[in-house]
Amino acid sequence: MKKTTRFILIALMAVAGGNLYAQLGLQGGFVYMPSNGNLELGVSQEFSGTTRNSGVQAGVTYDFHFRGNLGLQTALLYTYAGGKTREFDRQLTIPNAGVQRGTQLTTSQYHFMELPVRVSYALPVTNDFRFFFFGGPSFSYALKGKSKSQFGTIAAFNRNEYYDVYGDFDISRFELKAGGGIGAYYHHYQVKIGYDQGILNLYNGESSKLRLRRNQLTISVGYVF
Repeated sequence: MKKTTRFILIALMAVAGGNLYAQLGLQGGFVYMPSNGNLELGVSQEFSGTTRNSGVQAGVTYDFHFRGNLGLQTALLYTYAGGKTREFDRQLTIPNAGVQRGTQLTTSQYHFMELPVRVSYALPVTNDFRFFFFGGPSFSYALKGKSKSQFGTIAAFNRNEYYDVYGDFDISRFELKAGGGIGAYYHHYQVKIGYDQGILNLYNGESSKLRLRRNQLTISVGYVF
């Protein structure tokens, strides 16, 4: 966290000391959000945290341009992601039934607010067209998370469990990701493709062996005023 804070301070100092101008914009697009780890939580360890969610992302952007082709891209984005993940040959310890193997289907829905802070570098082609690269941290806060776990066979799921992910489990609402991407700008319109890797272990319970991290791929379009 100290390195991340230092990075942001250096970037802001560069902005403050440079010859800059800022642009407000709007952005929206597609998000793919896979998570991974070795969690086994719940009464029968139904919640594993392994999901492959997708959804939409939208919000406002505020881009600073300074020192030639260098810049700083920021945004405040709302993200919704949901989906279903099927895990075959899953072993659960069912109360009053012992250890059973079967297929687990996890349905999840998440709502986030995100604040990316990216250093950018532009490669102008013409006065109105340029490519740009960006990279840096992204901060995220989970507003809500729901999960439904169904266990049984592919033909018949005979056990259902419902969870408030952040209320029922020791899962942190705050996330830190880091990554980068590439984009193109033309006549106030821009397209971005980016990927972020989860940095923090989202499980903050007692066990030091359990892990949960969430990554993110985004494809977005925007308009800059």
